[in-house]
Amino acid sequence: MVRKKRQKIHESSEIVVWARFWRLVVTWFWKNKHNQTTVICKCDCWKDVITRRYSLTHWQESCSCKQYEDNKIRAYKHWMWWTWKWWRNNRFYTIYNNIKSRTSWRPLREQEKCYEWVKCLWGTFEEFKNDMYESYVNHVNEFWEKNTTIDRINSSKDYCKENCRWATIKEQANNKKRCYSINIDWKILTSTDIMKMYWVSRHTAIKRMREYLENTK
Repeated sequence: MVRKKRQKIHESSEIVVWARFWRLVVTWFWKNKHNQTTVICKCDCWKDVITRRYSLTHWQESCSCKQYEDNKIRAYKHWMWWTWKWWRNNRFYTIYNNIKSRTSWRPLREQEKCYEWVKCLWGTFEEFKNDMYESYVNHVNEFWEKNTTIDRINSSKDYCKENCRWATIKEQANNKKRCYSINIDWKILTSTDIMKMYWVSRHTAIKRMREYLENTK
């Protein structure tokens, strides 16, 4: 295998005083007895660099500040990638994505007109995280993660901090408009609660709830 000769990267290969090579500016140079040119340069960060002509014209861009900046950017991108990957597999991030998909524009059948669902007032995930993450952690510690869902207090209003809360699956089901419930001694009972209390079917539970409401009028 024949190794190719490395070509010059920088257009200018003449070594003169005050010539610029990327971030390096030539301040002095000399040749030794072997006809090798040693160059003294000043970097943009005001550090002095002693290097060879070949290195200066082929690969060296700075003293070491350029490499330090590249490593810093690479480390930041690496940290951002792992942070995004962790949030991507997190249930809290999934809840935010479901909110955004539910509040997006959807076509009304096959017509050209569109209608808008309830709005999400959180423009970015960071805003949603700053408002709801602390209460989410407290609810998860009490009711576990699978039993933690986001619920709108008023279902006709938008998704925002004032109108949203963390609720269990049972509370979520009881907050539906079609949920049949009665108030007995300042305690709200749904048809599911009546079924569990008296071991009856849903039809029987709703029938007894209607009879109770008629007798209390």
